[in-house]
Amino acid sequence: TTRPAAVVREAARVLRPGGLLVVRVPNGAFHARVTRVLSHLGLWVRWRSWDTYPILHLFAFGPRALRRLVERSGFEVLSVENSELAGPRALRRVAAVVAGTVHAASGRRWVIGPSLELCARRCAGP
Repeated sequence: TTRPAAVVREAARVLRPGGLLVVRVPNGAFHARVTRVLSHLGLWVRWRSWDTYPILHLFAFGPRALRRLVERSGFEVLSVENSELAGPRALRRVAAVVAGTVHAASGRRWVIGPSLELCARRCAGP
């Protein structure tokens, strides 16, 4: 669908209070920065086939926007974290260390991975 709020409201409708919702979405802020950097590198990026990296989706959210979307639909957010990377094991480890360090150093406010995973619990109905 092209209406993320409608999808989350439907999840709230079908889940009973206490039910869990897990969402994984592209981290919009991360992908905007990566796309900007890759576009400045030009031909070198295309030669290395890195220009295929940013996978574009209909929607990408930052951590705060995703949290707001889910909370407005009747969920209590339990966590918002970086999701694991795909790709070579060494790259995944380095990326996980960098993302985890930034997340911890920011007091758990900054989530810089390419995808976000949110876990939320359906609140009791009115």
